[in-house]
Amino acid sequence: MPNHNDELTGLSRRERQIMDFLFQRGKASVGEVMEGIPNPPGYSAVRATLRTLEQKGRVSHEEDGRAYVYHPTLRAKPRVDLLSRTCSRHSSTIQRNRPWPHSSS
Repeated sequence: MPNHNDELTGLSRRERQIMDFLFQRGKASVGEVMEGIPNPPGYSAVRATLRTLEQKGRVSHEEDGRAYVYHPTLRAKPRVDLLSRTCSRHSSTIQRNRPWPHSSS
């Protein structure tokens, strides 16, 4: 199954916002998407964007009563915190350059 970051390339900013929200939530209705993304467009625009994402194979939907509930068809790739990566990289550099405890300085 393709991963999250590979499949988000080529999407519009709004499509990426919606996909990020769906990855975070797991699944959501149009109304929930509107509540969960910054500066959402109108209901029809969100619904149209979700339909476009579905045509692109990025999301799928299930019917829940009269509402459609959308979920990503991709596997979310865990995000690694930049600070954590930086600290880890510097820590290993410090460990390699540290003098042996028994050395005389």
